[in-house]
Amino acid sequence: MPPPSIGRTVLKNQFQKDIDTKKVGDGVVTPSEAAELTTGWNKPMTQAQADQLKSTVQGNISAFQPAAAKIARNFINHVVPRLIMTTPPGIPANSAKLSWDAPTTNTNGQPLTDLAGYKVMYGTDPNNLTQSMRITDPRATSLQIDNLTSGTWYFAMKSVNTAGQESAPTPNVSKVVP
Repeated sequence: MPPPSIGRTVLKNQFQKDIDTKKVGDGVVTPSEAAELTTGWNKPMTQAQADQLKSTVQGNISAFQPAAAKIARNFINHVVPRLIMTTPPGIPANSAKLSWDAPTTNTNGQPLTDLAGYKVMYGTDPNNLTQSMRITDPRATSLQIDNLTSGTWYFAMKSVNTAGQESAPTPNVSKVVP
């Protein structure tokens, strides 16, 4: 099931409140406070929520000490969902159009230099995505899956490096097919 929606204003205001409560006497967010702050926000969210959070983090980065700013920037790279469900005009009702931003960092924060492609998983049970397909072009940023049967379909993806190692899956996105 997709995460519940949180309004953009609520998200922005909550993150700003969290930043304000983390500031110490000098008005700056320390590395330990940044780590605690980002851990609290490491949760599934919609693309709109992630975009707003990213914007808010970037707009407040001056409140972070240099080491804390690095934690916040790594957090932005990791927490933003990579998989997006779109419904462009003309797409058949029984098709799903997925798009994503190519990852730029490994989970350890180091630059990603060996991306080989992606694995897209999908199915009608959000906890058991039984179908999958490989995308071997690391430059790919979208995929359309056609001929889905009636019901709610769930999708997630993993990035795959040249050694065949897979990342953790993205949060599920879903589409109801009539």
